[in-house]
Amino acid sequence: CEACGATRWLQAHHIDQDKSNNAPVNIQTLCKFCHDFWHSTARRIGREVAGRMPCLASPQGYPLGHTACAPSETR
Repeated sequence: CEACGATRWLQAHHIDQDKSNNAPVNIQTLCKFCHDFWHSTARRIGREVAGRMPCLASPQGYPLGHTACAPSETR
């Protein structure tokens, strides 16, 4: 999971919420728990598009949301 680092129950999150847009830059790998959390949070705060979920943890000790957690294509 690009957000929490989990390696089980992985799902493809469409950043722009267009399930037909399977471009690699539009796909974020999230575990089921982060994926559900991110979409429910977006709905709760009134966002039409959830967007990219930030990194929640980093083994290197970086602060939350640090770009070290982002896929290399987005750095």
